[in-house]
Amino acid sequence: MVISTIPINFRAKNLFYKKPYSWLEKNNEAELEKFNEAFEPLENSFGKDHTLAKNIFLECCSTLESKFDKKWVRKLYLDKENKYTDEYKNLFEINGFDEENVQCILGESIDNAYRAATWSQHNIALGKKSSRFALLSLFTGILKQIFFSNDSEIASSDSSNLPRNDVDGDEARQWRPLAFSIINSFFRSQRNLNQYTMYSLPDDDAAMNVYQADVYGNKVAGSLARASTFMERNINPYLMPISEILPSNVGECFRKLAVIPTSLWWRARMPAYINQEFFTDFLKYMVHKPLALFGVGNSREEVLGIKERGNLKWSYFKERHLKNLGMCHSEQSGESNNVSRSFANAQDDVKSCSSLARRFVGTLEQCFNKDPTIQMESSKRLGEFLAPVLGMYGFFSSAVGNTSSALFRLLNIENKMSALSNIIQTSSLFSQQLIYLPKIIIPFYSETRQIENILNSLKDSYKSEPYTLSGTLETPSRTSEAWVYGSQTKDVSPCNETNEKQKVKELKTLVRDRKITSYAGMFGFCLHGANVILKCCKDLPWQVSYFNKLQSVLDESACGLTNYFFSSRRYAMGEQFRIENPEFYEAN
Repeated sequence: MVISTIPINFRAKNLFYKKPYSWLEKNNEAELEKFNEAFEPLENSFGKDHTLAKNIFLECCSTLESKFDKKWVRKLYLDKENKYTDEYKNLFEINGFDEENVQCILGESIDNAYRAATWSQHNIALGKKSSRFALLSLFTGILKQIFFSNDSEIASSDSSNLPRNDVDGDEARQWRPLAFSIINSFFRSQRNLNQYTMYSLPDDDAAMNVYQADVYGNKVAGSLARASTFMERNINPYLMPISEILPSNVGECFRKLAVIPTSLWWRARMPAYINQEFFTDFLKYMVHKPLALFGVGNSREEVLGIKERGNLKWSYFKERHLKNLGMCHSEQSGESNNVSRSFANAQDDVKSCSSLARRFVGTLEQCFNKDPTIQMESSKRLGEFLAPVLGMYGFFSSAVGNTSSALFRLLNIENKMSALSNIIQTSSLFSQQLIYLPKIIIPFYSETRQIENILNSLKDSYKSEPYTLSGTLETPSRTSEAWVYGSQTKDVSPCNETNEKQKVKELKTLVRDRKITSYAGMFGFCLHGANVILKCCKDLPWQVSYFNKLQSVLDESACGLTNYFFSSRRYAMGEQFRIENPEFYEAN
């Protein structure tokens, strides 16, 4: 499968709307604010997502959300007697859509399912390859650190002066760590090549940020998305292995600088939980405010524009954080903050810092709730609360840590400042893991538990009507000749027993793989934390022998397990869509 040249082209479904985003009046601040504060574009079906009510209607009531759930496109696709087609047409007409728009929505919704199936296929293929390369880089990296870490510096720095004939075998002894380093870098760069090819798929992460840069003003994330995917797909697969042959200080300098765009990209995405313009305005303000103080005209205008938008106001910044934690409910249907971004509603919830602390601790406790749904919702809320501040810290600490560390390494300077730059760089990695644990890792594990609960409840009695493996996890119940889903009932005939057994087998395999992936992510998070502690303790007098070797092994293991988690997670997401929607997958 050749997909390395896939363009970054985000498929936004704004044509579904009765009033698309581009047609909204400039003074319609409520709608503009709602779109700008969404981490993912509201007019988009991302990755494996089907078209839902929120992708069609600007204002969604509970009736529309129940009618246009995750099953409606499949029912439409399998509707041979036009029963559901006529029902949905009537719903659209009632809500003001004309015949042309109705046909567009129905056709595009089916096409969107095929698009999701293509996305699923690419994630299965590339996710499997990248996860295997991640494991190979993990094992070779650990072996290199255990057996060759003492010799690798000599082999890398003096490789050009190695003797060609040595009866004592010193040449072979020095070439072994170099070979291991080259192999390890090759495996890691190949993992990133496949992983970032996935991220470059249409309507995936990179394309989404490019779209948000063009439409919503998130220029920082969009620019870094382009730079990161270009580096990981076109430069680093060759640069990383070759850099191992160079003198160790030069090679390590190149490697640290080459990963800066990628490191910054993932951290620059996080402030979007305030809104899409926030971080771009923040960086612009840092640049233009000092120039404005010296009387530079363009900078004065830029600062005034930033102040008028109000994205950096402390009251708004605080309100968005509280809303992410579930403490601000000022926005209802059709309502949003006014120009002054009043903080009155949030003040009703938060009387003091102790109230915020209690809510934070309560949300943290719910992340370990036995109910997987509560666990998932609480952890996501906690992740969104932490993401903006930790993302900004990680952005600046990564920029400073990687750049200064590369410079110190190039000049072969080892002092307290170089040690501090390494600690800053490591803390940047751990700060990002503090976001990923509640935002991605725990929800992924909770969803796995939900799938497992469905398997335990349904056992071997699966029928042809689809059941949901994510989200609300509605479980069907059997009544005489029909399956009941909420208020809708549809008579179905039993599926072939062999196909059902195969489906159950695939689901069990999926649960097993997802559990392994979840444990890898959690263990990688713990190792990142331990690595920060060890680097801070590196110069203490009580350090034991082989301290540096232990720290290097932990560093290699933490990065390797984290890489494996994100690669294997994509494979599991693709497999989940294939199992849930076999008709679209096969048709595609």
